[in-house]
Amino acid sequence: MRILDRLSAIYEEQPVNIAIKSRNFIVLLAILAAALFVASAFHAATGNYGNIPSSMSMTVMSAIALWFVSKGKYRAVSTLYYLGIGFLPLVITLAQEIISYRDIFLYFFFCAPITMIAVITGYSKRQLWMVGIQQILLGFAYLLLRLMPNQIENRGRLVYTFALAVFFYALVLVFLSINFTVEKKIVSTLELNNRKTKDRLDKMKELIRASQTTMAIGQDLSTVAETTVHNMQGIEKGAKTVRELFVDLDSTIQDNSREHKKLAEETRKVEREIRDQMRKVDETSRTVQGMDVSVREMTESARSKSASIELLAKDVATTEKVFTGTIKSLETLEVSSGEVLAVIGVIEEIAARTNLLAMNAAIEAAHAGERGKGFAVVASEIRKLAVETNTNSQKSRDILTRNNQDIHEAYLESAESLRQFSSIKERTKEVREALSEIINGMADISRGTGEINSIIRDLHALYTVITGSIGEITEVVQKTEAAFQTILERSGRVEKETGAISAQSETVNEQALKLRQIGQDNEMGILKMGKKLDELQLD
Repeated sequence: MRILDRLSAIYEEQPVNIAIKSRNFIVLLAILAAALFVASAFHAATGNYGNIPSSMSMTVMSAIALWFVSKGKYRAVSTLYYLGIGFLPLVITLAQEIISYRDIFLYFFFCAPITMIAVITGYSKRQLWMVGIQQILLGFAYLLLRLMPNQIENRGRLVYTFALAVFFYALVLVFLSINFTVEKKIVSTLELNNRKTKDRLDKMKELIRASQTTMAIGQDLSTVAETTVHNMQGIEKGAKTVRELFVDLDSTIQDNSREHKKLAEETRKVEREIRDQMRKVDETSRTVQGMDVSVREMTESARSKSASIELLAKDVATTEKVFTGTIKSLETLEVSSGEVLAVIGVIEEIAARTNLLAMNAAIEAAHAGERGKGFAVVASEIRKLAVETNTNSQKSRDILTRNNQDIHEAYLESAESLRQFSSIKERTKEVREALSEIINGMADISRGTGEINSIIRDLHALYTVITGSIGEITEVVQKTEAAFQTILERSGRVEKETGAISAQSETVNEQALKLRQIGQDNEMGILKMGKKLDELQLD
């Protein structure tokens, strides 16, 4: 259906008659093309190859006609197509064997479907009569060329039969032409009704647009009414809030009046207390001056101690350097002693080997007899020398071992002394820093006492200013009490006015609620009217 809609879409804006007949023609071409293609396939499958050219030619012709119709050539293509398929009855009857004069009726029987196609898919009576005249002329040609030569003895009957068939065929054409006229009138009436319906729909659409505009106005009216209700409720709440604020203001003003009286009394008390404080400040000033002198003396003493500590720190640093050199010398001596012990170990090993060698030589000399006596004496002397060497090296090892232990103990004691000197150095540094902090603190205290003296002078000046301000405060309190009385009178009048505004806002609020209800009723009525119009449009 979608393909048919696409093929016939070009004729949607044409008159109703053309739109309907063109769609019928497209459906006919599609059915014929498909049916003839299936028939060609069936002929090929059954081996009936003689019918394939006619069926395939009709298939191709139907497909070509369908393509041209989709391009908007319905009128010309339909006329040519009717003329083309008008030769089919003649071709079919020529392919049949001649039986009798009844073949004329068979020919016109084959013409009937083509005539019906012209009625169903044709757009005018001219096409119908053109097809009918073509069929009659081709039938006359069939009579002259095929029947007359083969039915000489029945020529009269053939002519009579042909005339009778033409009469009935013409009668059918007349009836179909009348049907075509009636159909055209019906289509014209439908087209007129369609135009009227479109006009009515256009008017309905305008009415719907107008109702939508009215509904929008009603919605705006409802919105305005709701906004007015909201605003008036806000005004009413604001008026109530203002009344409450003025009540609170009256209470606050009365409280402030009492507080101002208390303020005047407190101001006088403050003045008396300030006088007492100033006397105490003078005493504090004298104490601070004495403390300033003591701080200066302590600062000088701390500076003297700091110089002594500085000299002590230098001496400690020098001694630390000396002990560091001594420790390094002891470390070197300990290493050298270890190396000497290693050499003594080598000497002991050589003496042991020499002793062993002398023993071997004595054994060999004993084996040599008289000739080896001299060699035995030498071997004995070498053996004694090896024993003495071993004994002396052992004594040297013991002495060096004790020396090495003494050196190591001296190294440890020197290292401990170095740590003590480092601790003394750190403590002297801490003492120096503490003295520096004391000096700085004394300087800060000195500056602080100077600032205190400056503040005391400022307090004297401030006392003079405060004394003058207290008199001004007393005058301001009196004026403020008078202003509070005026505010109380005016707040009473404003409270009455806000009560009147609240009453008027309630009246306006009621009117706005009625206006909102009217707008909502209007909107509901317009919606109902729109639904009715939509239902009418669908009908």
